[in-house]
Amino acid sequence: MFIIERMKEVLKVEGLPVSPAELEDVLLSHSLITDAAVIGISNGISNGAAGEVPKAYIVRKDKTLKEIEVMEFVKERVAYYKQLTGGVEFVNEIPKNATGKILRRALREKNQDNANSAPILTVYHLNN
Repeated sequence: MFIIERMKEVLKVEGLPVSPAELEDVLLSHSLITDAAVIGISNGISNGAAGEVPKAYIVRKDKTLKEIEVMEFVKERVAYYKQLTGGVEFVNEIPKNATGKILRRALREKNQDNANSAPILTVYHLNN
């Protein structure tokens, strides 16, 4: 038997520990956020030196709440390395088990699926 869900309760951001629960508490203090979960996603550095960056999944009370507003809200309340540099994604519900524990693995899988299906953007630089 292997237990893997609890191993990732603390993220490593720039070598520093970041608690998803701390960021979730900050997010839940926002009046327009009903529920929230934070996971660590790869920072995209191939050697993995800097580890992960936090990404938030949010259930919002009001559809007018924007990603930038959430990021600014968090930025004003936490240290620089705890910023939601992995982004914010709005969802209809946070996956939880029968006891109410956040199923972070389901969110990591959702994030990986989104990354695999994301369209490739080609940027052309035109010289005038």
